[in-house]
Amino acid sequence: MKKPRATPTPKATAAETGRKNIPAEGRALFAHARNDITIPHYSTALRPTDDILIRRGKGVELYREVLRDGRSYTVLQKRARALIARDWSVEPASQEPVDIRAAEFVERMLDRLPFDQITLALLDATLMGFSTAEIVWERDGFEVMPSLVKKIDQRRIAFDIDWKPRLFTMEQMLDGLPFPERKLIVHRFDEHDGSDPYGFGLGRILFWHVLFKREGVGFWLKALERFAVPLPVARYPAGTLPADQQRLLDALSGAISGGALAVPIGTEVEFAKAALSGTLTHEGWCRYWDEQTSETVLGETLTTNMGGNGSRAAAETHRDVKDELIDGDADLVAATLQASLVRWAVEYNVPDAQPPLVQRPRPSNVAAEEKSKAEKADRQRKDLDNLFRLRREGFGPQKMEEALSEIMDRPIIVCEPVKPAADPLKVGRIGNDGTPAFSGPDDPSIADQLRDATAGIRRQWIEHIRGVIDQLLADGGELVDLPQRLLEAYPDLPVDELADVIGDAFALAELKGRADLQDEVAE
Repeated sequence: MKKPRATPTPKATAAETGRKNIPAEGRALFAHARNDITIPHYSTALRPTDDILIRRGKGVELYREVLRDGRSYTVLQKRARALIARDWSVEPASQEPVDIRAAEFVERMLDRLPFDQITLALLDATLMGFSTAEIVWERDGFEVMPSLVKKIDQRRIAFDIDWKPRLFTMEQMLDGLPFPERKLIVHRFDEHDGSDPYGFGLGRILFWHVLFKREGVGFWLKALERFAVPLPVARYPAGTLPADQQRLLDALSGAISGGALAVPIGTEVEFAKAALSGTLTHEGWCRYWDEQTSETVLGETLTTNMGGNGSRAAAETHRDVKDELIDGDADLVAATLQASLVRWAVEYNVPDAQPPLVQRPRPSNVAAEEKSKAEKADRQRKDLDNLFRLRREGFGPQKMEEALSEIMDRPIIVCEPVKPAADPLKVGRIGNDGTPAFSGPDDPSIADQLRDATAGIRRQWIEHIRGVIDQLLADGGELVDLPQRLLEAYPDLPVDELADVIGDAFALAELKGRADLQDEVAE
């Protein structure tokens, strides 16, 4: 007889198990470069969406002209150089041995490279929006190390619709050639809204500052020519022929450039100087754009425009603002290196490890740290005094350990106080004033009695040592020989009598301690 087929147990649905299925659309980017209407798709290589570059048609190199302005160059260099002036460190991803070994390898790798120069090249993205550096790998024994990391001009780089870099060559001027894997480091300063692989550099802002400043300088030169140099004015008699008028005008033009002037008799010549009223000047216009440039790059103006109005508090505040911007640059560069050079090197050499983090932390301010510690200690002492004062008055927290832990900012356990160890020569009961009491509050202690009893012996020792020193000097010796002379004189010191006195003192202290203990038990 055929057995009936067992009914298969239905599988639990996602709703029954509590699991949530993620749709395919949720696991991928929906708004990407392929369907972005703001990006012109003329080829497989994307073009920058920056309207300044599009209208002026000079490419990203247009922002390189910003460095011709002295203020722009100074503040950009100040921001970049302040970062590479910091010490760098490599922090392992965890305390696992494999991660620690990976961190040690990366530190050794960066020591071989001009790491500050590489960082400075990547910081070019602050102005340009992005920067790139090509890696040349080599095998060093059993390790794969970068032998060269070289910066590439932004004009030679393009990005495709997947944001992968491409290299313009003489044969591929339109689309460019794709880079091999693990070959190019791409650092972006600010992706802005995430739609432009070329980043959002400060050049888009500083370009207008420099342009307006240059226009103001041009007008300033014309104003100097107008208001700084007197204008010659000639009055000729009525009926002067046009040819004579032109010769007089030419003579006046020569006088403006520093030449001499000769005119006929009867011609009046005077020099009129233009008057300037008000406080609006071209110098203020140029200074305004300098300050705007400093504020855009450094976040402040005091470190570049003191003007005699700075104070220490304001300077420290402005310096903190600048340091915060540099901290951001350090984090961006660290993230770029961890995702590219560091990760690739670790995968080549320590494939089971996680890539470490390369950091450039802000140097510590020792004075500020000490001041902060002192203020914190003073605040904790006041809080403890208030807590114990309330305790003496009959008030207190429900949980003393939690209150103390909150004040001291660390776990605190309430335990019995530790009594200090007693001096073996001062063993006995402790009086009300905290001093040893052997026979009574007015009686001398055993230690005092021992000191008095050994005074003569100690004087003999001192006299004996002085004799050794005098003999050393008489023999023409030097003080460096004194330790050896003292060792040789040690057997001659009267130690037996001193030992007898000290032994009696210890015996007396032990007996006294037992007697005091018996009295306390009896009480």
